[in-house]
Amino acid sequence: MQIKNIAELQQKAHMKTLVADIKLCMCCVKDQEYPKVRAVGVSQMDDEGNIWFLCNKQHHTANPLHTGSKVELIYSEPGQSHLLTVYGTSIITRSRQKVHDLWTSRADEWFELGIDDPNISLVKIIPSEAYYWDTQMEHMVALVHMAKAA
Repeated sequence: MQIKNIAELQQKAHMKTLVADIKLCMCCVKDQEYPKVRAVGVSQMDDEGNIWFLCNKQHHTANPLHTGSKVELIYSEPGQSHLLTVYGTSIITRSRQKVHDLWTSRADEWFELGIDDPNISLVKIIPSEAYYWDTQMEHMVALVHMAKAA
């Protein structure tokens, strides 16, 4: 993602804070006729603006998600006024270093064999758009329209 000006940099920083702070994330992927919605675990936004989460490749969350899927991530913090929607494209990978970077005690709930579980895969979402709903102010804010690097 290219950052064109300081306002975009501030928007990306705000989005990174929201991704880190909001604990509930749902991933929507269109599978043939209907969208499939699944809860996803630990997520993190890297310095390039990509969003990462751990996935069990034998679990239903991994399907129909595959490299090149168009996805919508919906973040919501129950009891708070934070709602974030991110649209993007997925890449499935298996970087052991990135698994270690993302691993938290919450991940133990998703993977019975722990950090070395052979069924762990990583999902990288390359965002194209993001919107934040400020429910206290009752309006939607276009956080980021991300441009692909040339």
